[in-house]
Amino acid sequence: MKCSLCNKRAFFKGPLGPFCEGHLIESVRERARKEIEGVNEKILLAVSGGKDSLVLMDVMAHIYDKEKLVAVTVVEGAGRYRLKEVEVAKAFAQKLGIRYYYVTFKELFGLTLDEMVSKGRLSPCTYCGVFRRRALEYLAEKEGAIVATGHTLDDEAHTALLNLLRGSWEDVLKINSRVRLKPLRKVYEVEVAAYAKVIGVPFQSEECPYIVTRPSLRARLRERLFELEEVRPGTLIRWREALERLGSPKRRVKYCKLCGYPTSPDREICRACELAMEVGARVPKRLRP
Repeated sequence: MKCSLCNKRAFFKGPLGPFCEGHLIESVRERARKEIEGVNEKILLAVSGGKDSLVLMDVMAHIYDKEKLVAVTVVEGAGRYRLKEVEVAKAFAQKLGIRYYYVTFKELFGLTLDEMVSKGRLSPCTYCGVFRRRALEYLAEKEGAIVATGHTLDDEAHTALLNLLRGSWEDVLKINSRVRLKPLRKVYEVEVAAYAKVIGVPFQSEECPYIVTRPSLRARLRERLFELEEVRPGTLIRWREALERLGSPKRRVKYCKLCGYPTSPDREICRACELAMEVGARVPKRLRP
């Protein structure tokens, strides 16, 4: 099988066609470049240490000014699993010439994720997601940067479908907003995996222990969408482009009366502060109200 863009042997056949190694790398970087077109600010790369965020680092190092990049890992405290990823991310950032550091839930919020889960009544993914997002907001503010995440096309589809099932059409369309940068949002997860293989990114073999033992609705949807894409290749990109044509909702922002960070217009207290009160954690206040 030949590459769709040249006569070289195809290394990978995905939903967008077969590519040789060089054209796969070029295709992924070009799609990411279009996503950050016009951006000139300092960028905080959210790095978990998994393949998606490591590919994000590599892509950004090749399409953006490395002096304006800083990478960070937020460690929630889920044992050896995340600490291994910190070492991988640190080594890879050094190789690329990107400044890197990590912070823990304990440092920022006074509790590890395990402690939050033991004291709370909600799923681990709820605490992890809310506090991880707040950590990135806070760190980006300290750095004077905007956040970029390694969310892929698959992640975008999971989020949209999850919000649709929850009955929140406004949240479905929020994926079209540009509050955060998502350079890989039109790149399939299988393409990211193939890219990682080409550049020699070390794969993290361990799953988050909470996903394994207490799978969320998102995790279950992920499996179903993967099966759908297998049967009808290109489904996710067509769905993503259809949603994009619908535009994004008008942004209505209110500020939490406790921490000063933006929250939903129907709330006096943001979700992070609400959960912090439930489990006895603390939330850092906004630095520049």
